[in-house]
Amino acid sequence: MVSRNERHEIFAVGTSQEPWLKPILQDVQRRSAVTIRLVTIARSAGATAARTGPDLSDQGAFRDARVPFLYFGVEDHADYHQPTDTADKIDLRFFGDVADMIIDTLVTLDARLP
Repeated sequence: MVSRNERHEIFAVGTSQEPWLKPILQDVQRRSAVTIRLVTIARSAGATAARTGPDLSDQGAFRDARVPFLYFGVEDHADYHQPTDTADKIDLRFFGDVADMIIDTLVTLDARLP
């Protein structure tokens, strides 16, 4: 869920549960080629937020255990969870930019945590 988005944007979930993560992602955004959209888990936040609600992805277990988390994902698309979601549809530039952004997020988190 990090390799396709026509608007070159990625959704980040977790900052509403852990507000201290927001300035870190804002800092990463200044260096990132992708637009990071901070969303809450509320269904009104958009398609991805609705799909990645509290119990619909891996971050739910972390949230339930009160472990800080960040989830990155793209908006749902016509091929989501379909046999038509094939590797030839990966946007290599976007996927690389998202990978760079996630690595930058991890490095930035590592530098700021005690």
